[in-house]
Amino acid sequence: MQDKEELLSKIQLLHLKIGHAFYRLAFNYINKGFKIEKREFDRERIKNIIRIQNLANSYSLADERYYLTDWQTWKKIIKYDWIDKKKYHRDYFDCDNFAFVFSANASFFYGLNSCGVAFGVINKEYAHCFNVIFALENEKVKTIIYEPIRDGFVEYDQGKPIKIGNWTYKINWLFMF
Repeated sequence: MQDKEELLSKIQLLHLKIGHAFYRLAFNYINKGFKIEKREFDRERIKNIIRIQNLANSYSLADERYYLTDWQTWKKIIKYDWIDKKKYHRDYFDCDNFAFVFSANASFFYGLNSCGVAFGVINKEYAHCFNVIFALENEKVKTIIYEPIRDGFVEYDQGKPIKIGNWTYKINWLFMF
């Protein structure tokens, strides 16, 4: 019985080492697959965008500088990101996890911290987390609301309801990190 457990333990360790090797390899390939041109914005400029757009009731900005890219690049990132393929699991991998993973991956793989996590509600009653992306288009910053569970997005238009599919979103708190 001991030999079987030892063998199983060695196989699990081998799987772990191979998995991590593939992860490092994937990181390198993903970085080479994208040429991302970034523009740096300071914290105050992002705060002003949030305020002017009346985007969130409350917000927190963890960084001094934020790196933005164009919306076409973000669409490519969304297209090749796999987070929407992950299975939803209530509580341990639900909406907040989807939103945080997408945002963290944008920073980790592409050096973009211009995708925040929004805490709010959908359809006026259900607590929900999703993403807010600040992207460049024709030298202007546009704000995109992104639903990482279903890969849906819509440009934020101040004063109009935020709708993606049959869900209506409201942002209570935005966390940029």
